[in-house]
Amino acid sequence: MRFDNSNKTPRHHIIIGGGIVGLATALTLRLSGNDVTLLERDAPGHGASLGNAGTFATYAVSPLAKPSLLRQTPYLLSARDSPFHLRWRHLPRLTPWLLRFITEARPARVKHNVEHLTYLMARANDDWQRLLDAADAESLVTRLGCLYTFQTEAAWVQAVHEHDTLAWSGIHYQVLNAKQTADLEPALAGKVKGSIWYPDAGHVADPLILCERLRQTFEALGGTLHASNEVQRLSPQETGVVVNTSTEQKICDHAIITAGIDTPRLANTLGDRMPLEAERGYHLEYPMASPLLQRPCCIAEYGFYMTPMVGRLRVAGTVELSRASDPANPARYRYLERAMDSLFPELGAPSSHWMGCRPSLPDTLPIISSSAHTRRVHYGIGHGHLGLTLAATTGALIEADIHNQAPPWLAALSIDRFR
Repeated sequence: MRFDNSNKTPRHHIIIGGGIVGLATALTLRLSGNDVTLLERDAPGHGASLGNAGTFATYAVSPLAKPSLLRQTPYLLSARDSPFHLRWRHLPRLTPWLLRFITEARPARVKHNVEHLTYLMARANDDWQRLLDAADAESLVTRLGCLYTFQTEAAWVQAVHEHDTLAWSGIHYQVLNAKQTADLEPALAGKVKGSIWYPDAGHVADPLILCERLRQTFEALGGTLHASNEVQRLSPQETGVVVNTSTEQKICDHAIITAGIDTPRLANTLGDRMPLEAERGYHLEYPMASPLLQRPCCIAEYGFYMTPMVGRLRVAGTVELSRASDPANPARYRYLERAMDSLFPELGAPSSHWMGCRPSLPDTLPIISSSAHTRRVHYGIGHGHLGLTLAATTGALIEADIHNQAPPWLAALSIDRFR
């Protein structure tokens, strides 16, 4: 493997956080010939990256905050079988985030956020391809698209209308009726009224295996993985950054924080503030020798994906606003189980349950920028449902920004937008 360090001075980077974004960023910087140390308290890839839906959702340019979602809010908050759940005791703490979320649903903000999600998605496949090639991981990816399906004709028609208004974004999709949907996925015959097919999407056979492949390649190329205690603070100096844990001190030219929901604690040591909340997701898994589905299928009314993975079907999704430290909510598992019982009763009980915390910002855009106070620290954080999709692009854009080569539109993803 040859390194590409043309016109760039290699530096020593410390990356804090070994989820999919941290791993992709570490490998990106190492491929460019930089000295890279990745700090992770736990096993890399075992946080929120472990349990995602496994989709490369390059079609997902519509932000969560939009007028149609706000109109559904009374139902989402009151219905027993709702894909959204709010732990009401946390409402006072969550109110600033929720108010910002409502503000982001204004038409002008929706258009802005769609535009910048489109910029990110336009390069996501190419950025990932570089890492997949380097890690010999192309075999982990299946490219059969993704289906968004609808159980009611009204929801299907509404979704088609919303997609028509996004035609300018260039996202490739096809509207399929019930028969056309069943032709692609026979298991859905008689269960949905129609679907929207995103033929350019893909999915990974197992997110953890992908994380492992990135880690192995990073270390094989000379990158350093360091099992650290909790990083307590960062202290930028004129010539570098001091990274302190409870037991040691490390010095680097540049630090990158990709620490998921733990990022605000570290950002506070730099004087940075960000409205990052734990948007908790849940998944179930059903073992099966042969796949029930060929591609990820989202049942839109239920708010979850069903993704075929190695030896099982993963049912992942829903949204719960709560503290990251709260125990898993059994009612969320029961919600997923009831939905699957209604769709595929022959599957029986799931074999495993999981809960993880998506680090989410109210505008659905990540923070990919330097600190507001120093160019020696960057953030790659706040990807919400798009961590897997945008991991490689985040690393590539951070590298470009470090070298003052970032595209002009990246300024909209700065932490400064929350000051």
